[in-house]
Amino acid sequence: MHTRMAVERAESDHRKILVDVDKLNELSSDVARGYHERGKLSEEEIKKLGTIEKLAKHVLSHALGDEVEDKSPQPLTLAEAMDRLKDAAANIKKTMKAETRFEVSAVVIANSNELISLAHFIKRTHNKTF
Repeated sequence: MHTRMAVERAESDHRKILVDVDKLNELSSDVARGYHERGKLSEEEIKKLGTIEKLAKHVLSHALGDEVEDKSPQPLTLAEAMDRLKDAAANIKKTMKAETRFEVSAVVIANSNELISLAHFIKRTHNKTF
């Protein structure tokens, strides 16, 4: 009985994380599209960056990863950061949809950390320019 409940809970958690991954991908695309259309971020998009960061941390935790500082070179422009943000979220979605709940993916962990770092970079850079 306990085993069945644990399995059901794990499956439910996995379904919830897949919903979060879809939302993460959607928000990242929205923020990138908004920036590319207007050349700046709205207040709503800044709030979405906070949600992106929160969801990325949740996905990272689910993937059994730890948050680490991204050592890869930061993008030179906000436009490049937006493209990388959108791509990292899409990679997480693609990987998570292809795997079962039993798999731990280094790609998901790396992309989640990249999303967190990019969200910080974008917020810092945006605050400096406005």
